[in-house]
Amino acid sequence: MIAALVAALALSGGPSTRLPRGLHRAALVCMAAPGAGTRLSQGPRRAALARMAAPNACTPLKLVVAACLVADDTRVLIAQRPHGKSLAGMWEFPGGKVEAGETGEQALAREIGEELGIVVRPVDLRPLAFSTAVDEMVLLLFSCRTWTGVPAGLEGQDIRWVVTSDLRDGSLEMPPADLPLIEPVSRFVREEFQARWDRF
Repeated sequence: MIAALVAALALSGGPSTRLPRGLHRAALVCMAAPGAGTRLSQGPRRAALARMAAPNACTPLKLVVAACLVADDTRVLIAQRPHGKSLAGMWEFPGGKVEAGETGEQALAREIGEELGIVVRPVDLRPLAFSTAVDEMVLLLFSCRTWTGVPAGLEGQDIRWVVTSDLRDGSLEMPPADLPLIEPVSRFVREEFQARWDRF
């Protein structure tokens, strides 16, 4: 299944796309398994497929999950990375690493609770897109429209609700891994709120 995932990424033509239906759970299981990782990059698809086929060429992937939290007024929540962390000051979709034994949905629900103090049920998370813009890391983005509580920066980080045009105009500095996700997020919001698409 890793081979299928790598092929899907390599053939997608870029570092971000909608996550292929049926692959996200298998990807989470396979990529989290020790020794099962395959390094993905933005290089030509032929190189990616060659790495996939080469014996002993696998590099464990760092699997990260993030949330596209969308409010009823169409705004999306982003969080600013706090001082003392890498990429401090940049704005990102909130989330974190997948720990051993967790599915992506479970990890994201836990991270969102720790970072923002809200309760998100794994069942309310839907795979939206992925990014391989950073070598040896796959960032899986999930959409979320339902949660309990009011988001707050529990780890000292600033949070902000923004419209997708704020993401696209470049005024917010974002980590390289998050940048390819802006267009899928914009498309998702536009489709969710089709009657108000002209705002985006």
